[in-house]
Amino acid sequence: MAKTKKRKPLEKKPATNMFLGGGLNFLILGGFIAITYYTLYTLIMVEASPKDVSYTLILQVLKAVGILLLLFGVVVLSYAFLKERGELKEYGGALLVSGGVVSIPAVVVSSYYFVTALEGQTMTPQSFLSLNLPTLLTDFSKVYVFVAILFLGIFFWERRRQRSWAAVCCTAGAAIWSAALVVAFYNTYDMYKTFMEMYSTSRDLIISQFVVPDLLNNASRLLTVVGLLLLGASYLQRHNLQRWAGRFWTFGGAVGVFHWFLRLSLDSKMIRNEMTGVRQSIMELTPYTTTFKDMSLNIETMKEFYAKVMIPTYLEEFMLIAVFAAITAIGVYLWTRRR
Repeated sequence: MAKTKKRKPLEKKPATNMFLGGGLNFLILGGFIAITYYTLYTLIMVEASPKDVSYTLILQVLKAVGILLLLFGVVVLSYAFLKERGELKEYGGALLVSGGVVSIPAVVVSSYYFVTALEGQTMTPQSFLSLNLPTLLTDFSKVYVFVAILFLGIFFWERRRQRSWAAVCCTAGAAIWSAALVVAFYNTYDMYKTFMEMYSTSRDLIISQFVVPDLLNNASRLLTVVGLLLLGASYLQRHNLQRWAGRFWTFGGAVGVFHWFLRLSLDSKMIRNEMTGVRQSIMELTPYTTTFKDMSLNIETMKEFYAKVMIPTYLEEFMLIAVFAAITAIGVYLWTRRR
C-alpha cells in the first residue's frame, strides 16, 4: 500500500475582528508617526529654549519623555492584541507604567505653577472662563487620565488583576475633560463675535478658516472623550455602556478624520506662503521669524524650515488622522460587537 503523506497542521491565525484589527493597525501606524513627531518636537523645543536651563524646560522635557514612553507602550500593546501575543502585554504594561510615573509629576507640578501664577491677577469672570478655566480643567483631567494609564499599565504588567481603579480615574478625567471642551465651544463663539467686530467684511473667510475647523476639532474631541467616559463607566456598573461608547467613538473619530484632513489642506496653503517668505529672507541674508507650537523660531536656511516647521506640521496631522481613524474603527467594533 502506498504511504500517504501526513499533512502539516495549519497554523492558526489570530481571530481578530475586521474593525478591531483595522483600528489596531491604525494605532500602530499613528504610534510610530507620533514617536517620530514627539522626538523631533522635543529637539526643536530644546534648541529654541533659552540657554539657561529653567524649570519650565525641565517640565516640558519630562512631559515629552513620558508621552514617548506611553506611545511605545501603545504600539507594543496594539501589536500584542493584533497578533494575540500575551507575553508582549507585560512589556507594553511596563512601558505604560514608566510613562505614567514620568508624566504624572510633570503634569502635577505644571498645574501647580499655573494655579500659583493666577494668584494676585485681576481678571473678570468672562476672562477667567475663556482664558484660564479650560487650561485648568484640562490639566486636572490629564492628572486623572495619566493615573488611569498607570493603573492600566499595572494591570497589563500583571501586577494587579482588577481594572476598577483605572476605570474610576479614567471616568473622572474624562468628565473633567468634557467640561473643558464645553467651555471651548463658548470660546469659539466668543472668538467669532470678536473677529466679526474687527473684520466684518471677511465673514466667509473667518467662518471657513477659523470657526469651522475649531468647531470640528472641539466636536471630535468631545465625542471621543464622552465615549471614553462611557467606556470607563461600563467597568464600574452592571449596565453595558460599551455600545454607546462605540457610537460616540465612531462619530467622534469620523469628525476628527475630516477635521484633520481640512487642517492639512489649510496648513499646506500656509506652508507654501511661508516658503516664499523664507526664500525671500535667504536672498536678503536676513533670518526668517516664525512660530511652531508657540515657540519662536529663527529660520536661516530652507533645510531648517523643512526640519522645524514643515515636517513636524505634517507629521502631527498624519498622526492625528491615523489616531482618529483608529478610534472610528474601534468604535464600530464596540458598537457592533455581539455579547
